[in-house]
Amino acid sequence: MKTQELATKLAYLKRKDGWRLFRKVRYRVFGSIAHHYKLNRTLCEKTVAAFEAQYNVHLPADYRQFLINMGNGGAGPGYGILPIEKWCVDIAVHDHFLSTPFPHNRPWNMEMEFDMNDEHFYESPGYQFWETHYYDDDLLSGTMRISYQGGGVYYILVVCGEESGNIWVDDRANENGLYPLQYPASERVNFNEWYNNWLNESLSSLEHHHGTK
Repeated sequence: MKTQELATKLAYLKRKDGWRLFRKVRYRVFGSIAHHYKLNRTLCEKTVAAFEAQYNVHLPADYRQFLINMGNGGAGPGYGILPIEKWCVDIAVHDHFLSTPFPHNRPWNMEMEFDMNDEHFYESPGYQFWETHYYDDDLLSGTMRISYQGGGVYYILVVCGEESGNIWVDDRANENGLYPLQYPASERVNFNEWYNNWLNESLSSLEHHHGTK
């Protein structure tokens, strides 16, 4: 799936659900109320290269082309694609954060070794240990946040390590840990596949909505 094909499909989706200039009709696709199917301005090659040099990282080719040819964030899965400058929103990072290999290659979660039935469990050493390590930002080394799904859940893009180029989900807010995004026919999903799937599912939901009227 090439970037131009994504752009064409996005324009069609916008016409189907986003043409609301003179109509008081709610957007029907989840998250579209946040981005209105608009993309931010594109980045030039020089700006993208400067980001890569600053963090000593090579961005996945499909995501890189999205930034240069479509936009620096905007319309997309969840509440939209985050602009690149917000790659570390709400997490503490260090100079080598992006160039440190992502430490996972399979779903990760952490056992709760404390008694949830104890009304004072949050004061226990077990809970204190779990909370400190479960939400350690270094678990996300080698990734950038690219979309907010709501409820504290983020889509993240791996940019360094064995999983580089793949989309993962940070679902620790619901105590579901970190896991790779998967589709029925795909154990791993790259940026373009993820974006194209969002377009296809959005268009399908609109057609279903229209067919049930």
